[in-house]
Formats: sequence, C-alpha cells, structure tokens
Amino acid sequence: MRGEMPEFIVENIFTSFLNFVIIYFVFKFTMSVFLAYKVYSQEKRVVSQKNKTDVNHNNNTSIEDDKGHNLDVIHDNVCDTFVLKEDAYIAVIGEERHYFCSWECRQKYLDNIKKNQSQKNRQKFENMV
Repeated sequence: MRGEMPEFIVENIFTSFLNFVIIYFVFKFTMSVFLAYKVYSQEKRVVSQKNKTDVNHNNNTSIEDDKGHNLDVIHDNVCDTFVLKEDAYIAVIGEERHYFCSWECRQKYLDNIKKNQSQKNRQKFENMV
C-alpha cells in the first residue's frame, strides 16, 4: 500500500495542475472576448453617433454618451475614422493641431508632409537651374 501512495499523489497533482491550466485559459479567453466586445460596442456607438452630429471646420464633433455627457470626438483624415479627443494622438505643425486615431496615422501624415516639402524644394531647385 505504501508503494501505491506516491503514484496516487502524483496523479492527483498532475490532474489538479491540468485542471488549473484549462480553467486559466478558458478564463483568459472569456475575458478577451468580453473586452473585444466592449471595444467593439464603444466604437460602434461612436460611429453610429457620426450621422447624428455635424462636423465643424476643425474636424471636431461633440456627441452625447449614454449618461448624457458631451464627448469631444475628432476626425482622423488619414484613415477616415472618428476617435475621442482625449484618446487622440496629436501633431502640432506651426500653430495648428492635428489629431489622429493612432501613432501610425500620425506618422503617415508627417511623412507625407515631409515628402511633399522635399518635392517642392526639388522643383524650386530645378526651376533655378
């Protein structure tokens, strides 16, 4: 009987560990699905409010959330999306502020400006020669 006890204990430990791992991954998957749904529903709400509001000349929009609070939303011209102003990435060019939904959109915009400026400088140089 003493020879069988360690096998029984090892089997129980292994079974308990396997159950823990399975429960952990099921919990993690469930939380990922829940968080993805929350993000999706928030974005869907912002997009659905797009048609109910007017965009002014600064690409700023004000929408009302479920609790009646006004939220400032801006339009990202690079990827044509709307994002909360407090979550936006900002690029200041001169005295103008430009808002973007992501760092990648901000970089694309700045790269495009640099590209256009270098083309203008090249054209000026060619005209001088």
